[in-house]
Amino acid sequence: MKKMNKAAGVLAAGFFINMCIGILYAWSVFKQSLVEQGWSNADASMPYTVATICFALSLLVAGNLQDRMGPRKVLILGTIMCAIGMIVSSFATSPMTLLLSFGVITGCGIGFGYACLAPAAMKWFHPSKKGMVNGLIAAGFGLAAVYLAPLTTMLINDYGVQQSFLILGVGILVLAVPLACTINNPPADYTPEAPAGYVAKSGGDNNMGWRQMVKTPQFYSLWLMYALASSAGLMIIGNITSIAINQSDLTQVAFLVVVLSIFNSGGRVAAGILSDKIGGLKT
Repeated sequence: MKKMNKAAGVLAAGFFINMCIGILYAWSVFKQSLVEQGWSNADASMPYTVATICFALSLLVAGNLQDRMGPRKVLILGTIMCAIGMIVSSFATSPMTLLLSFGVITGCGIGFGYACLAPAAMKWFHPSKKGMVNGLIAAGFGLAAVYLAPLTTMLINDYGVQQSFLILGVGILVLAVPLACTINNPPADYTPEAPAGYVAKSGGDNNMGWRQMVKTPQFYSLWLMYALASSAGLMIIGNITSIAINQSDLTQVAFLVVVLSIFNSGGRVAAGILSDKIGGLKT
């Protein structure tokens, strides 16, 4: 029972950490405010673009580090970097400064945090639940915009863009870093309990090392598919407020970000649960 509670605690902490570091999904609100202040559309978009690139590249580094030293230290570093990047962004007065603070520091911090959460949580649960666990962890990231979009809009209206960066950065520091301290891998002798009525599927163990993986054509087809799909989604997420204003004359643009976020996160959970039932390939 104690280990089951620990597993649930790791899952919950991972979900809420992702809700804190999912600030990337609220960038369109910041972007619109920067454009209204006189920034060009390209200058206001570039920090988000760089953050996305740094996020992706840092996943490789963070994944390797957490395999060697465990998730907690890497996760603490990531949440601190994410918060510091936001705080430093509050002092940014030029596109280049914001590109370095939000784009590089916060982007890398998000990657370091995101890379550790699902692997750590899945180790605490039976393999038959890995889709559900991964979906719930990922849903926290997608769901972040549900509260961040209206909160950021309110903060910008009341305090301005720079103070909003500062307030959100302090919030990440206060909330996400302590939660990161609760994340760890299970003991080496830990074996998750199988669900009642679980019957192992035939087919044997298909696990392989990464060096074997990159020699398979399936890896490259999956990578390409995910890269194209993610690129399309991230472009929409980063520009949704501009799209709403220019295309539909909407004034309550934060509402559209919230709707997008709800279905984004809901799809992650549904797909994860479905993959446990019928398999990842069919899903």
